[in-house]
Amino acid sequence: VLYGLGAERKELPAYVVLSAPGGVPVWVGVGGSPQSAIRAARFGLPLMLGIIGGTIERFAPIVALFRQAQTALGQADQPVGMHVHGYIGDTDDEAIERFWPVWSGTMNAEAPKRGWAPYRRDRYDAEVAGGSLYVGSAETVARRIAASLGVLGASRFDFVAGASRMPQVDVLESIQRFGTEVVPRVVRGRGLDPRGRELGVTPGTIARWRDQFLAGGQAAVRRGPADARDEEIARLRTKVGEITMANELLQERA
Repeated sequence: VLYGLGAERKELPAYVVLSAPGGVPVWVGVGGSPQSAIRAARFGLPLMLGIIGGTIERFAPIVALFRQAQTALGQADQPVGMHVHGYIGDTDDEAIERFWPVWSGTMNAEAPKRGWAPYRRDRYDAEVAGGSLYVGSAETVARRIAASLGVLGASRFDFVAGASRMPQVDVLESIQRFGTEVVPRVVRGRGLDPRGRELGVTPGTIARWRDQFLAGGQAAVRRGPADARDEEIARLRTKVGEITMANELLQERA
């Protein structure tokens, strides 16, 4: 039974939530704050990274902190996932050009509400090349997924195939390509590049993700740029996380 009463919202009447057989899987969504990662560890729940900007490497310290907090809090290991946007086309160039007006329109509509700077083409190109946007051909997107999962040690990849301003026909085509072309490539290890192998993302490792990838792909068919500050931001996030975790542990023991 769920109840809700808060200062910022109306009272929520009691509702009974009917659980599916075996329970309803719950993941904690995290945007990159150390406190959120520690909270997920405290709850003993899986971590889902919502990534809408920056390189994937920027989020590795958050995952490391999540693992450290699990150990310190005596929690069992839980999986890590990542949630990103993108578009899959016939070729890299076609996908990049088709997705640009869609994504820039979405981001610039949100910019005034969130205090963001206007979204420019150079930022978009940087995100596509090595950031949070997975845009390109099926081969390119598969290659990037394999490498990113290795960087974060993640076992789940949630793909938003398109954006709210994209025509439905393009969204459906992207979903179909993800399920029928990208997922099989990643599962078979065909999307691996030399960098992915250096990171330990081997076909054997990918095989352990098979069930989750196939289930996610089949379900889908049915239904700021990186800069020189990244390393310093990651270091500071880690330090803040360590301090937060220490405080949390002191409170636990008090």
